[in-house]
Amino acid sequence: MSAVEKTPADAPTEASARDQLLRLQVAVEASGEVIFMTDAAGVISYVNPEFVRVYGYQPEEVVGHATPRVLKSDLTPPEEYAAFWRQLRECTVVRREFVNRTKSGQTSWRAAPIRSSPVAS
Repeated sequence: MSAVEKTPADAPTEASARDQLLRLQVAVEASGEVIFMTDAAGVISYVNPEFVRVYGYQPEEVVGHATPRVLKSDLTPPEEYAAFWRQLRECTVVRREFVNRTKSGQTSWRAAPIRSSPVAS
């Protein structure tokens, strides 16, 4: 049997994993919290519906763009952003308050713990 062949015993495990991923996707998309994912360089790869509601950007407008380019306001000092990204790269929980910019140019105050977790693509 080659490494890519699957046995009937694999089916329940794969179905269970798909079901678990679907439940996770529904939870993230139904969350009342802003959730977005970036790569190590801060380029956005995913935004949930609450991000869309709060910031006014559709996913296709921000996915592939660097986070600071999209959300950065002039009200958060550059050294705060530098410290934030340094802490994220260290995979620590970051507890900071940021003043971000929405698509319409309004400011949005966000205070929440942010966790960096390596995720394989």
